[in-house]
Parts: sequence; structure tokens; C-alpha cells
Amino acid sequence: MTINELKEYIYENNKIQDILEALGCHEIKYNAQREYWSAAQPDGDNPMGVVIRNNQYLSYRSFSRGVDYEDGKDLISLIETIKKLSFVESVKYLHKILELPF
Repeated sequence: MTINELKEYIYENNKIQDILEALGCHEIKYNAQREYWSAAQPDGDNPMGVVIRNNQYLSYRSFSRGVDYEDGKDLISLIETIKKLSFVESVKYLHKILELPF
């Protein structure tokens, strides 16, 4: 499974909330009108600390951490930051959470 296929799987199977929960994020909410997920960082209290677009790109921003959509960060980047993992380790982590073979 390529990275793009993995992201599409997450989007099409509505797995963003599950991943945010596994990361320890809290106050997770979905904004249907603007099509994004928001949550507080595991160590934060801002309910908009993480914002992930609900599309196949899974772009994310975090103003409190200095990350904007234009930075090209995505859900995998968020995992790298929160879990302090490399890109490959983050992809393996996603596979584990989603119970997919790597």
C-alpha cells in the first residue's frame, strides 16, 4: 500500500478520529460544514490545537505549534511530532492502529 493509498483508506473509512484518539488527542470534534477534524494536542488544552482536513490529503495545521496548511504537513507529520517517530516508524504505527499489514 502506497502512502497515498493509505491516506485514501483513512479518509474513505473515516479513521481520523480513531487515529487522533490513539495519539492521545482529546476534545475531538468534526466540523461538517467546513469538513475538518479538530482536537487538543495530547499535552494541550486548546480544542483547536490540531486541525485536519477531512479529505484524501489529510493536511493538518497547528497554530500553537507553528504549522500551517501551506507547510505541506499531514496526519503522518502529526504522528512524527507527537510520537517522536521517523516517517517510516510513523507509517508502521498507522498500520498497527488500523490493523493493516505493513
